[in-house]
Amino acid sequence: MVGTHGTLLHYYEKGEPVPDADTVLALPPSKTGRRALISKRTLELTTALRQRGVKLTLVSGVRYSTFVDRLPYLPHADAYCIENGGRIFYPTAAPSPPPDGSTYHTAPPEHCLQEDLKWREGLESVCGKASENDPLDAERRAGPVWDLCRALRAEGWTVDTATYNTMLRINAGEGDGEARLLRRMASLPPSFLIATNFGLVDVMPRASGKLHVARYLAAAHFKFEVPDLGGCAAMGDDDNDIEMLSAAGRGAFVTGFSSRSIEAAARAAPRQFRVAAASGVAAAEECLEAILSLGGEGVMSDDGAARKGALKAELLQVA
Repeated sequence: MVGTHGTLLHYYEKGEPVPDADTVLALPPSKTGRRALISKRTLELTTALRQRGVKLTLVSGVRYSTFVDRLPYLPHADAYCIENGGRIFYPTAAPSPPPDGSTYHTAPPEHCLQEDLKWREGLESVCGKASENDPLDAERRAGPVWDLCRALRAEGWTVDTATYNTMLRINAGEGDGEARLLRRMASLPPSFLIATNFGLVDVMPRASGKLHVARYLAAAHFKFEVPDLGGCAAMGDDDNDIEMLSAAGRGAFVTGFSSRSIEAAARAAPRQFRVAAASGVAAAEECLEAILSLGGEGVMSDDGAARKGALKAELLQVA
């Protein structure tokens, strides 16, 4: 399992050294204006993993519109999970290299992706029915998460729902805004899950989330022989990755610390968390190379038998 945005992709800050333009691809900006790069070497390494039989899954908090805009720059994966695991898409076309003759494989176009609607059905108690809600704007949707959206907006909070179908993204503002918002969220029923992401607060069904979607894919879709992510490796860098990283039986690979929480988790479990020495896009390359070294045909299980593992990539996590 791999987190996309912030893990496979890197958001360069002003003044930060940028790699040579010939070695990276610049992605279109997200809806919030953030720009990211992905290295061609990262795409080559993800292609090599899949060619060895490893199942590659990209998991992100990105909204649907940004996901679609960035497909030409993302690796070809076996599953794409967006909205923090609220929606899953599978490619229906075989991978093909880009027209410039490069050796890596990129994601298929939008019309070659099929959504897992069975997974969406499991979220209906919080998000409502996809067939009824998806065509509507948030103010007209039915379901507890949309009731919460309307209540938060009435209280003055800025709630982003643009092309989100299973979650809310809330801007807490300056000062003590995040602390006040999290206190407000503390009263939510247990069917909701709260996560922070690039300084924003995400609200989603507890039945989704990165760990739950990873377990669902491993058991129900890929049908791995090693139970409960025991044969999987994971990559991430943010608070909302910690549960998934901690559960990965083949280890967690961290491209950097985007929060104190993930730094604390890595320091508390140094045998589970491997932190890249490099930074920027080179950190993603370092982690992918380490995962490639785990085994020959796929990821090796603890008993030495070859297993196909899921690699969690954060390539689709767009803020």
